[in-house]
Amino acid sequence: MKLKNIRIRELIISLIISLLYPIARAVISQNHLIAFSDSTLIIGLLAIMIGIFNAAVLHGDYDIASYLAHRRRFKNDELDFNTYQKSQEEKRKDSFNYPLFIGIIFILISFLINIIA
Repeated sequence: MKLKNIRIRELIISLIISLLYPIARAVISQNHLIAFSDSTLIIGLLAIMIGIFNAAVLHGDYDIASYLAHRRRFKNDELDFNTYQKSQEEKRKDSFNYPLFIGIIFILISFLINIIA
């Protein structure tokens, strides 16, 4: 995960979308701070789980499975695995794992709110 690959616009959009549930929970609840902290922890843990899977995808761990699916879909395609793998690496070159990053941010937010409250 290279921080130089972060696109600020995508990060802000992802953060806003991810904050919708914790903010809604905080508004509805009687104890606003605790509800916000709990919901950010839950969303953060879910985002980390998605981010771990995404990290495996970004490292190319599932290239063989996607290649086999590609071969079944396009039976007449004579693309070999090495060429397919290089094209996938080229697509992933400037990728960033936003779910993992957002999950870490949310867990830190939850931890800081629990210290304050």
